[in-house]
Amino acid sequence: GTGGGTTQSSGLTRSGRNFIYNGKPVVLLGWDTQELASNPAIDYVAKLDGFKANGINKVRLWLYSYWNPNFIHPWVYVNGLFDLERFNDVYWTRLKGFLAAARARGLIVELSLFSPNAIDRHEDWNSTQFRLAFNTNYNLNGAFHANSSGHFNPEFHTLGGPEITRSGKTLQMIQQALVDKTLAETSSFDNVYYEVSN
Repeated sequence: GTGGGTTQSSGLTRSGRNFIYNGKPVVLLGWDTQELASNPAIDYVAKLDGFKANGINKVRLWLYSYWNPNFIHPWVYVNGLFDLERFNDVYWTRLKGFLAAARARGLIVELSLFSPNAIDRHEDWNSTQFRLAFNTNYNLNGAFHANSSGHFNPEFHTLGGPEITRSGKTLQMIQQALVDKTLAETSSFDNVYYEVSN
């Protein structure tokens, strides 16, 4: 603003330890909706209307809903394999539609960038049901392999060491690309904040 007046803030901000939404202090009352944007069978507009009608003002999404390969995901999924180096435009379009619908209803979205990936148990890491994107058996990129315990923890969180994809990308590069894509697609939404890892 000009003339020394105060500026009314728009969107989600904070003042000290308090959240501010559209210029007013807000207490977040949320619902964990992990797959709401990634499950194409869900009418997210109807769900958001229901949340709004019941006083819920925040929802939480997982960027990658790992437990169902039939959902849409951040990466291209072809013949049962993820391509960790190609993003899925259908997913990002639906995610942005969800964020816009939430914003139109005054709802805040917490976006979990790295949700649990079932990476810390042998049974889950090797599950043909989950088909985890970061497991070399389920991606086109030739990465990443289980450790001596038969899973991928702590490697997933400690950036996996020297293993690279067929094109020379490290785990950190793959993760950074996902963060960069997320910010590029969602940072214009003033009703979004990010959780690094669930």
